[in-house]
Amino acid sequence: MVYYTVENTLILKLYGIKSSIMVLIGNYITEKYSFRITQIKGYDIKNQLDYLESLKIEDEIKRLSDTVYKDLLTGFYNRPFANKKLSEWRFNNYEFTLCFADLNNLKIVNDKFGHQFGDKYISTTAQIIKKCINIEQSLLFRYGGDEFLFLLYKITTSQAEQIMIDINHELSKLSNTEDYPYTLSISYGLVEWDGISDTETLIAKADSLMYENKLKNK
Repeated sequence: MVYYTVENTLILKLYGIKSSIMVLIGNYITEKYSFRITQIKGYDIKNQLDYLESLKIEDEIKRLSDTVYKDLLTGFYNRPFANKKLSEWRFNNYEFTLCFADLNNLKIVNDKFGHQFGDKYISTTAQIIKKCINIEQSLLFRYGGDEFLFLLYKITTSQAEQIMIDINHELSKLSNTEDYPYTLSISYGLVEWDGISDTETLIAKADSLMYENKLKNK
């Protein structure tokens, strides 16, 4: 249309053709760019949806893991998970002290006041342990009925000893009160990993020291 317009000189005709070609190229680039942007936005939305779905899956896995590896009464990890993590810490050459602890006179509390008081004894002790131990670096386990196992990261036996003294001090504040008509305390054994001993040896040694501590308290 530009080319056949009446009275257009050759220069105007060529300029008009050039302008028309530039417009067509511009339109093509614009449409292609717009289509690409639409694709990218589509990918972004899909990626966001995939990310949200992955978070849901992670939450579900964590919830199932908590169900499998956590004790409901105390909120501590359970015995199978303790053996698993202890092996991992040894394999990775972590510096840590293992503490094996046991509630004193839980059977007497159960027999005299009932298992409801015994459960309260266990759960209250767990709360105080959480208060006194830095759980961001250490791991807490309920190893048995009234037995606990702690992995204290980069804590020496002397430092761990002070932690256990603090725990017993806090328990003593609650002892022989209206809510707790009995004495609350724990016995414990502490073993600092030597880089050699296996899992069973470490636990057995800490368990033996705990019984020595229990006899001393009696």
